Amino acid sequence: PMSTNDYNTLSAAGVGFVHLPFVLGAISVFHSIPNVTDGVGGLNLTSCLLARIFWRNITVWDHPDILAINPNLSSQLPNSSFPITVAHRRLGSSSTASFTAYMNAGCPQFWPADRVKKELSWPADTVECEGSGGMTKCIRDTPGTIGYIDSGHGHSEGLVEIELQNKDGNYLSSKEASARGGIGAAAGGIPSSADADFGNVNLLNQPGADTWPIVTLSYVYVRNVTIFYFITMSQNDQEGRSSDAGVPGLRPRCRSPTQITHLLQNTTWINHRSVHSVTPELYLRTELIKSMD
Repeated sequence: PMSTNDYNTLSAAGVGFVHLPFVLGAISVFHSIPNVTDGVGGLNLTSCLLARIFWRNITVWDHPDILAINPNLSSQLPNSSFPITVAHRRLGSSSTASFTAYMNAGCPQFWPADRVKKELSWPADTVECEGSGGMTKCIRDTPGTIGYIDSGHGHSEGLVEIELQNKDGNYLSSKEASARGGIGAAAGGIPSSADADFGNVNLLNQPGADTWPIVTLSYVYVRNVTIFYFITMSQNDQEGRSSDAGVPGLRPRCRSPTQITHLLQNTTWINHRSVHSVTPELYLRTELIKSMD
């Protein structure tokens, strides 16, 4: 979300705007160790083990600290000292930012704050992968590879997911967390009003027995007046027309950010069809401040 400093700067300048959260998602870690499946009995890892693996302090899958929480792993590996290949995104990405922030939140002693970035100088013996498709290929091509990717993409590609330890100490996959409401549970600290300061919103490593530890939220930031017209149009484009608010064809209903928040919480999110229904004159009046993934 927008930082508190930026929020205060815009507010002081008289720029009113709202946060529109529109996608709640999860980042997962996948692997390609032969013979090791996902789910219960699969591979378990903690944030500290991930931090040590991704910074190459641990380089083999039968490292004693990995085996301590995966006692059956050594018998499943193709051979002793089976190497770990680390895959990461080549260019800056929100998944890298979220994944590195999660490791710092859960294990700052092995992943300090200066490694929390969208684009990072990774150790030399790691593998660069471009985009989600590239990450999938990296994980598949070399047995024993570990990499992070959007959960939905990884599942759709049939990758094997690692069970991560959440803040409550439970191991689970993003599929298990989702089935138990553990993705949405991470978003409990979102402000109730769309025009509030979202600077302290943090969906990483949140408490809860079934909470997934790497949850992301994408936003669009838009001026208040834009949402006033935009929401009105999406609600009224099938209900007749009038010229209220000085915009032909619109009958305004939402007159404050609080009302907007209520509308967004009680109706379906605006989809591409709604966007396409906006008239040209309305589109010209829309002032997008920032879109963030």
